[in-house]
Amino acid sequence: MRHQQWAEPASGLRRGLGVLAAVLACLTGIGHVEAADPPAGYRSSLFNGADLSGWHVAGCEAGVEDGSLVIQKGDGLVWTDHRYGDFILELRYRPRKANDFDSGIYIRSELPKGKPWPERYQINLKQGYEGNLIGRPKAVSQGLIKAGEWNHFKLTVIGDQAEMEINGQPAWKTDGLEAREGYIGIQVEEPLGGQFEFRDLHVTEIGHRSLFNGNDLTGWEGAGDDAAKCWTVDAQTIVCTGKPGPWLRSREKFGDFNLRLEYKVRPGGNSGVYVRVPEDGKHHGAGSGVEIQVLDDQSPRYQNLKPYQYTGSVYAIAPAREHVGRPAGQWNSLEINCFGTHYRIGHNGIWIIDTDVDEFPELAERLVHGFLGLQNHSEEVWFRNLRIGPGLPPVYRGHQDVRYYLDDQSAPQPIRTAADWERRRQQILEGMRTVMGKVPGEDKRVPLDVKQDEETQLDGGIIRRKINYQTEPHDRVSAYLFLPAAPAGGDANKRTAAILCLHQTTNIGKQEPAGLGGNPNLHYALHLAQRGYVTLAPDYPSFGEHKFDFADAKFGYTSGTMKAIWDNMRAIDLLQSLPEVDGERIGCIGHSLGGHNTMFTAAFEPRIKALVSNCGFTRFHKYYDGKLAGWTSDRYMPKIASEYGNDPSRVPFDFPEIVAAFAPRPFLASSPTGDSNFEVSGVRDTIAAARPIYRLLGKPENLQANYPECAHDFPEDVRKVAYEFFEKHLGKP
Repeated sequence: MRHQQWAEPASGLRRGLGVLAAVLACLTGIGHVEAADPPAGYRSSLFNGADLSGWHVAGCEAGVEDGSLVIQKGDGLVWTDHRYGDFILELRYRPRKANDFDSGIYIRSELPKGKPWPERYQINLKQGYEGNLIGRPKAVSQGLIKAGEWNHFKLTVIGDQAEMEINGQPAWKTDGLEAREGYIGIQVEEPLGGQFEFRDLHVTEIGHRSLFNGNDLTGWEGAGDDAAKCWTVDAQTIVCTGKPGPWLRSREKFGDFNLRLEYKVRPGGNSGVYVRVPEDGKHHGAGSGVEIQVLDDQSPRYQNLKPYQYTGSVYAIAPAREHVGRPAGQWNSLEINCFGTHYRIGHNGIWIIDTDVDEFPELAERLVHGFLGLQNHSEEVWFRNLRIGPGLPPVYRGHQDVRYYLDDQSAPQPIRTAADWERRRQQILEGMRTVMGKVPGEDKRVPLDVKQDEETQLDGGIIRRKINYQTEPHDRVSAYLFLPAAPAGGDANKRTAAILCLHQTTNIGKQEPAGLGGNPNLHYALHLAQRGYVTLAPDYPSFGEHKFDFADAKFGYTSGTMKAIWDNMRAIDLLQSLPEVDGERIGCIGHSLGGHNTMFTAAFEPRIKALVSNCGFTRFHKYYDGKLAGWTSDRYMPKIASEYGNDPSRVPFDFPEIVAAFAPRPFLASSPTGDSNFEVSGVRDTIAAARPIYRLLGKPENLQANYPECAHDFPEDVRKVAYEFFEKHLGKP
């Protein structure tokens, strides 16, 4: 639950939560709510009818014609300054073509990468499919669109659920939206889909409330003097005239919050937003609040700014990472999120600050509860659309240290018990799901329907079967299954341990671990079968015979990584179904791609009882000096690029957390000192970081590492260590 410190009475908060609960009940179909009030929030216009203030345009042309926002030319995207989580979107639209028109409205979207349009989530405007949410079978309606006329949409999105009204009529309800927030955008597909017009675009930000009524300064006061000396209200805007007088102070105090506003300055203008300051407005030094800078960064007057003086900076402390202010005289958006000592600042749709005391220790000296304020810097400045909502808690900034967890107030607490660790472990898994997508539900766990393609008798009585099986409703996976010969004089019905063998990045996929090509050092499915284990070597999606389209919406995956995790879970289902296998003794091994695939799967799959990763990982900061592009293809995790800018400090998980997440199960990191892909010091860091958790859980001996002097390979002596590790922890076959 998000921690909130509100100035309003508790009864008001309870009423707000009651309204939200009613909406959620309505969306989920739980109970029956009659005449439910709309969810509380801040409603504002997304389009002023005169220009594209508050919007970005890329790859296309858009403009304003007769009070309408018109997508005019090209293939591209028009999107909002702000990102939205829970909201109500209302709009009217009309295609200009009579037939064969096509466009779309994006919600909770990221910006496109290498193509004109985002991956998710699109409300279709294609003729015959208008209003449907693409890829969601429940989000479909018919007969509500008025051909050739203006049509009205009202879309409510709360949590993972969405509900649509078309022209005042209920259209559909659906759930399962993974993304928690994102941009609102309009698809431009003019060459084929034609031009569209949009009007009356409004958004209600659920959970936010107004700090300014648009008419007067109710809720605000001059700090120590009459506000009227230099502050006025004009056209629903708070105006600082620049005359001598006080700064403008809120009458309420605030703790954790999310503040959104728009501002405008004259050429050379200067102002600021005071955050959690004492009554006297102190914003420098211990015991003070902070100032978020507002400035005309582009003015020649400010040629020699210090890094922390640009707009959006936490003044004199944390510099803005990017300088994205618009030219003087234009409106800019500013978002200030405070949660404890954590500050996150957005400027014109770009996150420019995301920091805490670990980066800037002086933040620990600043107040976390106080007044808001608008600075009078003897300059004209304009503010509008001020609204405030609950502060959004930060993700973990230090993924190397797993000895603490964040409590409900986002305060770090030492991990002393297994229950403490479980809180952190769940937070780690949530960080992984944020990037990889959610783990599929039981609706995808269809019957395996195993089919045998061929069977080969190998030396030593081993049987190799090529099989294929159903992993989900629309996909089958091909694999090699090895069944060892029963030991001479042994019990032919005795069940043995099994090992899932995951291949590296290679076009032949499963054939390599099966001993049918590639590097002989990587034939570990065959080797382990020769040692008496049942082994299974499947294809990773898009390798070998597993032709897979990651962009196909019917599969519903956020990442290729999560698709592979699910396929591996189904492989374990298959192993447990075999009469030859002891389902409580299943291991997993992989090299390179197979190495981290093993680790990712084990974090979510407790049936893996022991695992080996060879040349499989290093800390993100030490992967090619923090250059993470190699992790961002469709086969892996595209959101590392699209949402986290390939910045290892922003990705919400790292390998020290992953290793700790599957503690206390036996894990061997086999990491050559000469591995040019996965730098060995990052592996050493990871093992050292995870060791306290293995110790806490009473199994320090289960965390092992081997650092052989070789390159990115798995030679015989290194394999011997791995195979004996399995014999120790899974038992000899």
